[in-house]
Amino acid sequence: MKKKFNYYIGIDVSKLTLDVTILYETENVTETKHYKIENNERGIAQFVKNRLGSYPSEQMLFCFEDTGIYSMPLAYYLNDHKLTCWQVPSVEIKRSKGISRGKDDRIDSKDIAFYACTHTHKLRPGKVSATSIQQLRLLFTEREKVLKALALFEKTSENKDFISKEVFNAVSSVNKPVINQLKKTLKNIEAKMLAIIETEEKLNGQYTLVTSIPGVGMQTAIYLPLPPKALMLLKIGGN
Repeated sequence: MKKKFNYYIGIDVSKLTLDVTILYETENVTETKHYKIENNERGIAQFVKNRLGSYPSEQMLFCFEDTGIYSMPLAYYLNDHKLTCWQVPSVEIKRSKGISRGKDDRIDSKDIAFYACTHTHKLRPGKVSATSIQQLRLLFTEREKVLKALALFEKTSENKDFISKEVFNAVSSVNKPVINQLKKTLKNIEAKMLAIIETEEKLNGQYTLVTSIPGVGMQTAIYLPLPPKALMLLKIGGN
């Protein structure tokens, strides 16, 4: 996609803050301005209104690394206000910079702005995934956490044949309720995921299609591409 922008906004995303560099040209001279703002809807809204309000929206390109959950407030805001945003994989930004020492959020935001300006020919404007997709992705992440915790607690049983029964039972009595709660939580997460899939006609159709494939277990997590740039978790539950 080729499009001429006059303002390139590079954003380095952190958990609590955003480092923002505005790159633009005045009389053939490249200028940059840097700001640090809070990484939440209020902070982003105030910045756009106070610092970018005088700029034509169609002339602005917002570019930032796809950092998952931390970049979601920014992605949601830009999407809701129909501002052109470009989420770029971090590895792509690093390759364009070459070798660099340490991490400086201010410099990183400037590098991202320059990347947006010099790589506009690669632009693929991003959109936030549908709410149901976002919920599934987040629930999948939580499911993975529970599975890892469950595996760790269940490893305690490996000690059974190597320590006294008295010692093992003392630990097991504490361990067992935790395992039971984790299994209960796992079932609740999977039930929520299935409920979301069943309420979405397209997701349910995809789910039904994939589960009809012989030899694919119900425990398998399968990601299918759904436009725009969305991934869907299918196939959960028991075999």
